[in-house]
Amino acid sequence: MNIYDIADYSSCLFEAFCALILFEAFLKRRDGINRAVYYAGAIALSVLMSISNHILTTNLVNMSVVIGLELLFSVLYKGDLKKRVIASTLSMMIFITAETVVLISMTACIGYDVASVVGEGSLRIWGIIISKALGCIMSALTAYKAKKRKTDLDVDYWILFWFMLLSVIITVHTLSLVLMEG
Repeated sequence: MNIYDIADYSSCLFEAFCALILFEAFLKRRDGINRAVYYAGAIALSVLMSISNHILTTNLVNMSVVIGLELLFSVLYKGDLKKRVIASTLSMMIFITAETVVLISMTACIGYDVASVVGEGSLRIWGIIISKALGCIMSALTAYKAKKRKTDLDVDYWILFWFMLLSVIITVHTLSLVLMEG
């Protein structure tokens, strides 16, 4: 195991705990479940996400599996399926958005192409650190806004949600094609 593997594994831990933050905002904890169970669940989620990331080579399939794992994790909470799907998908969308923004910013600032930034060890580590920090900030802000609002989700929210999801899927697919070519 090297530093790059550690960065990949720890990035899943960040993503799992940010999913926990979003679930705390959108759903309610079940009565009688200790806080330690939620943290253990987040750690188990991070391990499963890491396994998925290393086994599955197709980004869209991996993304679907991770959303499914987050949905499975959400059974620790009370709430309707709509909010579970939103929290799980939003978690994935936040990190894909953060990774895309960081990748585009790094390529623009450094002048390397996408494949070089992803392939170069030190640039990749910095990209992981910055994108996970940005993802955590975005998750915390989203959770804050959701807790503050605490109303039912209206039609406008759903339109925005599906538009964002479609944008993320197109971005992931496009980046996958770019990386395969380069």
